[in-house]
Amino acid sequence: MKLAVLFASVCFGVLSAQAQSLVIHGVTLSLGEAESKARSDIVSAGIEIKQSPDIAPSLMVKHGNQYEFLGDIDFKNGKVVWLQRDWYLDDTPNDKTVLAGIFHSAVSSLLEGAAQETCTIQVRNLDNTPSSGVSKITDITCAHGTYEHGVHLLSVDCAGGCSIGTIAPGLSESLKSIN
Repeated sequence: MKLAVLFASVCFGVLSAQAQSLVIHGVTLSLGEAESKARSDIVSAGIEIKQSPDIAPSLMVKHGNQYEFLGDIDFKNGKVVWLQRDWYLDDTPNDKTVLAGIFHSAVSSLLEGAAQETCTIQVRNLDNTPSSGVSKITDITCAHGTYEHGVHLLSVDCAGGCSIGTIAPGLSESLKSIN
């Protein structure tokens, strides 16, 4: 069984002097990268881009008859302006230790080598009962000049019911252009 742990890209976020990047399923994608190059690299890695109305295109890889969600990407004016990567771990005997280690790595990546940073923390609940319970969301976002770097933690309380089935918790990292 898999546990969704990071709702974006954490330890594998690659920093460069030219652009901010995340590695998604082995593909390095960067904010500001040409849309045509990003699409080519994605397709070359066997990843499919699934467009849905009103949300950023999803990155998926097909396993038999099922798709695995890898993350999201969005484009504006021919450039990559949003990246998000989901993380998954196999269940381990000590999931709390694994989650704490990954969360530490995710938040450390926000600092981008600095000892400390000023960031915004937002905590909210979204009541989606009866379909998907009450989502408890924590967002930590740091602004770095022309982009934002965020970590997003999601848990779901199905005490009031989750009619769409089991909803996995998530921890994700994202990059967003703000220029």
